[in-house]
Amino acid sequence: MIAGIWELSSLSSRGTRDLWIVVQGMVFSKKASQEVIALGNHSSFYGKTNDGTEAKKSFVTTPSNKTLQHPQLIQLLKKAYSAEKAAAYAYQGHAGSVRNPLQKIAIRQIEEDEWNHRREVLAIMQHYGIELSRWYEVRYAIIGKIISGSCYVIGWFMPFFFAGKLESGNVCEYFRAKQYFNSLGTCEFDQVLYDMGIKEKEHEVYFLTTIKNSSVLPFFEKIFSWGRNKSANNIDLNKKYPVKESEVYCRK
Repeated sequence: MIAGIWELSSLSSRGTRDLWIVVQGMVFSKKASQEVIALGNHSSFYGKTNDGTEAKKSFVTTPSNKTLQHPQLIQLLKKAYSAEKAAAYAYQGHAGSVRNPLQKIAIRQIEEDEWNHRREVLAIMQHYGIELSRWYEVRYAIIGKIISGSCYVIGWFMPFFFAGKLESGNVCEYFRAKQYFNSLGTCEFDQVLYDMGIKEKEHEVYFLTTIKNSSVLPFFEKIFSWGRNKSANNIDLNKKYPVKESEVYCRK
């Protein structure tokens, strides 16, 4: 069975998108901030609905009978799936704590990106029948809520700084997953993993750009090894390698 998922770009006042799920002609709607279980591999393209609203459509297929023989990759996917929830929760508090309306909109969009990544990772996991980690789910949900609440009390700079540092490390999680798949001779997830890694880099650049002129950034960069001159990855968005040449990224 093939199901189409339409993610409408029209934003509510909170910045969430409506998710339209089409299964054999039946249409269901769900907020993008909620989880949508997608079975199997999928491909996506962007288009417009009849009223001109931009939309992303994904098709999902039935799960594979294959099992993934790579413990490190399985663990990485489980952790990435749950960590995206923590990040999304954290950005809810971050967006709520800032006063600048443009920053608020940008952070809410980044939250939506994290929910999207969570769905993408889930699709890969279910393709191989990988079970979720309940421990990771609880652990990262608590972490995300704590960070979300702390954004209201630690000032303006630190949420931006630590978000940028976190995103800097997240970039390599997806490129490392791509490398693991490639080592098994699997390339079908290259594009989606590449896209997620690049999107995380865009998040990193946004947070760094926002605080780059702060007088305390050099001090934090020295202590936490992230800032204008340090990053946890080697990606330059102005000189991006295409998917087939991206194996140079995040090599240890």
